[in-house]
Amino acid sequence: MPTEASTSNPGARSRRVITVTGTATVTISGVIDQTSGILGLGTSNAATASGGVATVSIANGGELNLNNISGNPGTPSIQAGSQILISEGGLLSVKGDQVGNLGDYISAGEIVGVGGSLQVSFDSDSNLTSVTVIPEPSVVALLTVLSLGLCVSRRRS
Repeated sequence: MPTEASTSNPGARSRRVITVTGTATVTISGVIDQTSGILGLGTSNAATASGGVATVSIANGGELNLNNISGNPGTPSIQAGSQILISEGGLLSVKGDQVGNLGDYISAGEIVGVGGSLQVSFDSDSNLTSVTVIPEPSVVALLTVLSLGLCVSRRRS
């Protein structure tokens, strides 16, 4: 059963904490900024499994900007069975150089690219590590063929 609590500071964005011992699915099509704390999927304390399973889907145009993510194998931020799914045009970013940590989650299948492969990069100027989806060549080829087909059909009309 989900338990939900919200906190709000005047002049700041509200913060919502949801702990789940069942199954939760969240789709992000806007922007979510985590301003403090650490990510915890499938956990109620961002450290130990709570029996929950969470799936966060970052849609095209969606952004999940995290304050932190655990790189400790004993206390993972993404527990077994939980995932972050990133669609083309979606963005996952984490403060600091988290290339290694995010690469480990990707290798474990806990961060997944939908419709393409994932690219992880660190920008030292912004101090952010970003994860985006690079479309599969077959998807790009299909879109090109469809676009050409539309152009040809419009010329015939």
